[in-house]
Amino acid sequence: MFSSLRSGLVPLTLSFLCACGADSGDSERGVGSGGTTVVVGGSGTGTGGSAGSQGAAGALAGSPGTVGVAGRSAAAGSGALPPPGGAAGALPPPNPGAAGSGGRGPVGTPAAGAPAAAGAAAPPVTDPSNCPAPDPMATPESVTALNAINALRVPMGEACVNVNVVIAKAAKAHCDYYVANNKANPMCTSNPHLEVMGCTSFTGVYPWDRMKAAGFTGQGGGEVMYFVADPAKSVATWANSVGHRVSMLDPSTTTVGYGSAMGCDTMDFGPGGRPNTMTVAVYPYDGQTNLPTTFAGNRESPMPPTPPTGWPSASPITIYAVKAMITEHTLMVDGTTTPIEHTWLDPTSPVVAMADRAGYTNNPFMYANKPLTPNTKYRVKVSGTYAGGMLSKEWTFTTGVGNPRGD
Repeated sequence: MFSSLRSGLVPLTLSFLCACGADSGDSERGVGSGGTTVVVGGSGTGTGGSAGSQGAAGALAGSPGTVGVAGRSAAAGSGALPPPGGAAGALPPPNPGAAGSGGRGPVGTPAAGAPAAAGAAAPPVTDPSNCPAPDPMATPESVTALNAINALRVPMGEACVNVNVVIAKAAKAHCDYYVANNKANPMCTSNPHLEVMGCTSFTGVYPWDRMKAAGFTGQGGGEVMYFVADPAKSVATWANSVGHRVSMLDPSTTTVGYGSAMGCDTMDFGPGGRPNTMTVAVYPYDGQTNLPTTFAGNRESPMPPTPPTGWPSASPITIYAVKAMITEHTLMVDGTTTPIEHTWLDPTSPVVAMADRAGYTNNPFMYANKPLTPNTKYRVKVSGTYAGGMLSKEWTFTTGVGNPRGD
């Protein structure tokens, strides 16, 4: 199960899941007592960049099976610790709005006979193997997680993210805390994302506190957790979700840090760049193969809207586009013209709770109501508008052999 939120210029996520057959990832919406959401926010001013967008929602009390997380402007939840596979509620950002991260770009490569203009952007990477080399101090596990993320981002047409070893240090320290206390003193881990002062291996209450304690001086972000101590499996599981994939695959995310300990995976997110209003990215990406056939949304916390046929649904589809207003969305088996019934999530969708709608402004979702057929090619068509103008996109993906558990 999982939960998350977004703030400022980059999504922030705080969520966890378990090795007991559950998915993990980060959702964008905190589950509140009575289904409400407390919003904190404002505008943050970027240095060399644009102003940050409104701050993200604070987390609220979880219902039984979902842990509430203390928000900077929201009270800690009183929900019971979920069984293995349950998720924590989302945390708010440390500040009302995140800062822009503009600045001068790298100097372009000179053309023949003329100097290149300063600030010219490097050509986009089209092969994940050409992403910038990670910090030589990064652990092998952190590099594995990084490579798994970029293997998804680059085919989406997005920039590579890189690992920050200080953020990774904070993530590893949090797993050490979790492992040291989860069985010995469960009260210390009643909310997996919040550390309790006085408990063994305490480094900071919130993820951004722990990043600061590790030596990170920038804007701390959010966090996702899984409980298998396997970076590649964790990334794959976070990707096959509604909420957990958002931060990891958001075009504006730039920095991550992965750490693990016995049966624990933590990924923390650093500051991101200003969203490019001209960018449109989709997941699954065009031409993707071996996509999972199912998604167990009942393992995600807060749980996304249940399809009419119940869970599991098909693997979710995301459209990343700033201020997207999609008026047509169709899924079909490639080569056919029969639309597949699906659940659509955006700020106007009647199946999305009012408190949750803002979370879909820049990343609407859809998922077929029933699992997809293994080894089958599908076609998606969406059209409408977004901050960059008219939006019209059509692409295909192919499923793999299947994933009955939905992870």
